[in-house]
Amino acid sequence: MGAACSLDQIKDRATNGFAQAKYEVSNLDKCSVDRIKECSNIQITLPADAPLAKFSTSNQLDGEGNCRGGLKMGTKGGPSRTWASMGEEDDEGNMSGRSRNGTRRLTNPLSKGLKEWNGPLDRDEDDFEKKKVQESLYEACRAGDFRKVVQAITEGSDIHAPNNRGCSPLMLASVSYSKGNMDCVKFLVEALSELEAKDDNGWTPLLHACRNSQTSICEFLLESKASVKTRSKDGRTCVMMACMDGAESLCFSLVNKKVGVDKKDDLGWTLLFYATHENRSELVKWLLKKTANVKDKAKDGTTALMLSANNGNKLIANSLIKKLCNVNQKNAMGGTALMMAIRAHKEEFFEYMLDQPGIDLGIKNVENEDASEVANQEGYHAFKMKIDTKARLLEDASPD
Repeated sequence: MGAACSLDQIKDRATNGFAQAKYEVSNLDKCSVDRIKECSNIQITLPADAPLAKFSTSNQLDGEGNCRGGLKMGTKGGPSRTWASMGEEDDEGNMSGRSRNGTRRLTNPLSKGLKEWNGPLDRDEDDFEKKKVQESLYEACRAGDFRKVVQAITEGSDIHAPNNRGCSPLMLASVSYSKGNMDCVKFLVEALSELEAKDDNGWTPLLHACRNSQTSICEFLLESKASVKTRSKDGRTCVMMACMDGAESLCFSLVNKKVGVDKKDDLGWTLLFYATHENRSELVKWLLKKTANVKDKAKDGTTALMLSANNGNKLIANSLIKKLCNVNQKNAMGGTALMMAIRAHKEEFFEYMLDQPGIDLGIKNVENEDASEVANQEGYHAFKMKIDTKARLLEDASPD
């Protein structure tokens, strides 16, 4: 922004090629509107308390003062009104023009020879400007553009205002993959952005960072006293979020920060369930060493072994079975891990399950079907015969 100067200086600079230059003018209320109209390609910005705080022309005005481009008036950081000349004025000095919010019939105060304009301003135009400035902050945070974040805030953006999904600027910056994301996050935190704000899903900035494997940002948010105990609306913890995105090292770090490994979400899933579901075999082994409960059941009776069966992951299943999980556990529908593997067409896995000590082949689900019948339904006739053969052998081996 240039230094304050007189109208004559502004006009002189405009005619010498300084198009779209901006100057502070502190006494526009004392200036003649006719003299302002002589300036072309000039935007004049005043202090907010000036009677006329902003005039800009995007094209030259003719000798009679008609706007051949666009004329904008308003207060700095406040409401404004835009006129665009599209033809002759009527007897009352009205112009047919297109404002930012659509086509309207607007009055051009300059066409009436007014020396000052202190009339009412459009509130919807004010709202549009504020929304535009706020959107610029959201975009800058998503892009991890530190310079634009600072610029948007200095222009009046609210660091606490959420977007239409309930995400605050800090949340958006926390998930950015740009090199400048950390600078943005630090700036917003130092500006006292709310660490525990939640979006429509109950996610805080920390949960967003965990879900996107932003390890450094997670560490910074925790150092800034973000709560490690925070949960989403469906009960997921930060370490569950990290596991969902495959950030195993972040999971290790969070668990070491005393995030409970046996905490359950609204479905009754623990971190062990998430690790199994996401096929994180090393994390499963580590959690079992950390005393994760291998016998935990979800609300629908699902076990970690059933999840491994659905994925066909024998490596994880072997870790669970070594910790003495129940191979015959039934879910709410009466299904077992063996039945689920058959339904999921995981041939190597159901062959593996058939060889497990203590397997009960006589268990029936709520449809009164056993593993043999499920295999037959799924077209595994050879496997059905194996099940039937083993069932007879087990029956013969059982004591009377």
